[in-house]
Amino acid sequence: MIFVSHDLDLAAAVCDRLAVMKDGRILEIGTPEEIRDRPLTEYTRTLMAARPALYPAGSATDRMGAEEFDRDAEARA
Repeated sequence: MIFVSHDLDLAAAVCDRLAVMKDGRILEIGTPEEIRDRPLTEYTRTLMAARPALYPAGSATDRMGAEEFDRDAEARA
């Protein structure tokens, strides 16, 4: 299945592999973690830096960032 989105966090949550495109061309393909941690192009680095901070550090998980839920928040719930 191909899933097209401008929402990198959503794409990372539902996909095992991502393709970063610019002007109709694929610039790079990799896992969400590879794209996040080791972007190959300046375009991808800029794209990753421009993501809105929907999940501030330590508050919740997403495959593009945190590894586990904030245990303090779970304890307060």
